[in-house]
Amino acid sequence: MPRLTLSKRIAFSVTLILFLAAAVELASFVGYGLVTGEAFSWSAVQSDRDEVVEQFAPEGDSEFEATLEVVHPFVGFVTNPDRSPGLSQYGYPKSSTMDFDHSPDRVVIAVVGGSVAQGFAKSGLPAVIEQLERDPAYAGKEIVTIDLAVGGYKQPQQLMTMTYLLTLGFEFDVVLNIDGFNEVALHGAENQTKHVFPAFPRGWYLRVSNLPNRTLRARLGRVGNLEEAMLDAAEGFSGAPWRWSLACNLIWRLRQDRLIGEYGAAFVALTRFQPFESSYLMTGPRVDFETDADLYEHLVGIWQRSSLQMDRLCKANGIRYYHFLQPNQYVEGSKALTADERAVAFTEDHPYREGVEIGYPLLSRAGAELRSQGVSFVDLTTVFADEIETLYVDDCCHFNEAGNRLVAARVTREILSRTN
Repeated sequence: MPRLTLSKRIAFSVTLILFLAAAVELASFVGYGLVTGEAFSWSAVQSDRDEVVEQFAPEGDSEFEATLEVVHPFVGFVTNPDRSPGLSQYGYPKSSTMDFDHSPDRVVIAVVGGSVAQGFAKSGLPAVIEQLERDPAYAGKEIVTIDLAVGGYKQPQQLMTMTYLLTLGFEFDVVLNIDGFNEVALHGAENQTKHVFPAFPRGWYLRVSNLPNRTLRARLGRVGNLEEAMLDAAEGFSGAPWRWSLACNLIWRLRQDRLIGEYGAAFVALTRFQPFESSYLMTGPRVDFETDADLYEHLVGIWQRSSLQMDRLCKANGIRYYHFLQPNQYVEGSKALTADERAVAFTEDHPYREGVEIGYPLLSRAGAELRSQGVSFVDLTTVFADEIETLYVDDCCHFNEAGNRLVAARVTREILSRTN
């Protein structure tokens, strides 16, 4: 058998390497779909990495500039505009501005609430606008959207946000408030263990603490290290040639999913920290409840009264106010969870689950009372009841674009029913 020349051996080796690389890439393409349940898309994966970078990348060297959220004197906290170029000076997305002329030919729609409302503003609101533009009542009008939702917001933060911005001179035609989960889920899992006043923003103890406790510092450090790991991976895999490799994108996705799980556990450990001492600055007024039922009645009462005041405030300013109770997977019977949702979107002992199971029946009842008081309130608890596809994307409360489109359809129907 004749021996191959050096050039032919090199060519053979290169061909073999290219063949193996192609096989790995093809296997990664198939593997990505099997692992994630989604078809691979370079743009979609890179968009996910860009969101990680936007969330965790500091824009400055000082401790203040590296803080994602900063304490605010009127609304509790806002996202730090020094941290992200995508924010306005008010700490909300740049679209949240009053730098436009308010006229009869323009409709300004604001969204308030927590992170689910944030997701809706991004993935659901465009569908609402598309449907409104086809209706005669909105035909020919420019629709301007203002995203005022902030992750973790709970009443009365939405009420305070509207009051604050109206005081500054903002003008709105429509306000969409999508909330309910944070109001009943966050306090028991976070502020209650530190005896923080129920109406105070989430994590208030940590926002104003000077961190004298070593255990607290360690738990904060663990959260910070995981944020840094997610940031490094997102930035690293965004560079060439890694971002164009199917195998590298699969590796990043698997690593990111693992880091998200560790981050969630670290965050739960942080929120469950029990301080040995506290001050009025950290806790606010001290209130005690004889039973959990009394506590949740109080939390829901804050939510209900806040919405009623928002409705009155909006009516006094010629604004149409719509209030929606967001769906959640821990509400019994609200959706038949898929296998994927059971794997990633449901945790038996999740710290937020108890608040949902106790609080949501109270929210639904209070929502009915709001309707009787003239508030345009819609209970979205069962909006996914007949859906068989995967909608929830984590074990907290968030849903995907398909879920946001379903919510958008119901939101649009409510707006038009009160317009025409």
